[in-house]
Amino acid sequence: MVKVGLNIKNGSKVFKPKPGDVIIFDGKDWYITTKDDIFKEYQDKVNAKLREVDIKLQETENFKTEISEQMVELGETIRKFINLQGDK
Repeated sequence: MVKVGLNIKNGSKVFKPKPGDVIIFDGKDWYITTKDDIFKEYQDKVNAKLREVDIKLQETENFKTEISEQMVELGETIRKFINLQGDK
């Protein structure tokens, strides 16, 4: 059996853990949190990324619409130019 000693940031929870408590290392400190808090943080990050994706998709659609309109306008300009050249 191996005994491990951790310096936990919020150590008061170590002595009276509750079901669902989890010990986590955040890259700097060890601390105790709950599975619900971990999943909430994860879900918040996923939702933020999904909002970013939605914004990028909307920007892409706006860009495609603008390019399509410019191509139609360019086609009409070329058609007018050809018609004017044909009159001479």
